[in-house]
Amino acid sequence: MIITSMLENDLYKFSMSHYYQIHYPNAWGTFTFHDRNNTQYSDEFLAALKCELVSLSTLSLQAEELQWAVKTIHYIPQCFWEWLCYFRFEPEKIDVWLDKERHLHIEVSDLMYKVTFYEIPILAIVSELYHRHIGDGYQTRSELEAAMIPKMAEKVTIASRHNLYFADFGLRRRYNALSEQVMIEYMKANCPTFTGTSTVLYAMKYGLKPIGTMAHECFMLQAAVHTPKEANYEVMERWVEVYDGNLGTVLTDTYTVDAFLRNFSMYNRQNQM
Repeated sequence: MIITSMLENDLYKFSMSHYYQIHYPNAWGTFTFHDRNNTQYSDEFLAALKCELVSLSTLSLQAEELQWAVKTIHYIPQCFWEWLCYFRFEPEKIDVWLDKERHLHIEVSDLMYKVTFYEIPILAIVSELYHRHIGDGYQTRSELEAAMIPKMAEKVTIASRHNLYFADFGLRRRYNALSEQVMIEYMKANCPTFTGTSTVLYAMKYGLKPIGTMAHECFMLQAAVHTPKEANYEVMERWVEVYDGNLGTVLTDTYTVDAFLRNFSMYNRQNQM
């Protein structure tokens, strides 16, 4: 299995799921995969992908994960994490196929508070299988370290010299699971300005801060429910209602930064920063 835990997802998927449960429990959404490179995939790749998607149904939030999440991600209430213990991925809701040009298509639909969890694991699976079946195929730790450490060392030097703080947001586009762990282990040991990771499982595993914002999908849903003109303001208002200033994160560029700043009221400014 490529995805091994219910917590192997980006932090903002959990915070947005809770947000959807509070404000839009009946909202329905569809996530559609679009390969910008128009890659041609093999039947072997497709079979492996379907197998990995089926394996998602075996995941469940474990007792130790529940305890850690309740303690660490305190701004999402315990009732959410207890609900998540009973959530299961449903592979039968995922449509996946190759068209006549052998381009990959994936679609999954469900209530937004559930379907949001599918995006990042599917992208991580596709990326890892791509490199396994089509790319250069580094698999062992020694191969990955040989390829990665010289480049990471350069980045650590630059970050340290200029006091640049950064976090890992690589799950959806990672080379494979092992590569993300190699990177986190190296940065934690060698870079004082490395602040954490958005991959909740690895925040737990490595004792790091789980870090995340929110996704464009949040504003897109709001625009569909009301209008794009009001989306920025409405999301900020409702986000503050849910998190009461305890999660002061907001995405600024869905409908241009200028439009966002026009909607950024003093009330939201005080509660989002």
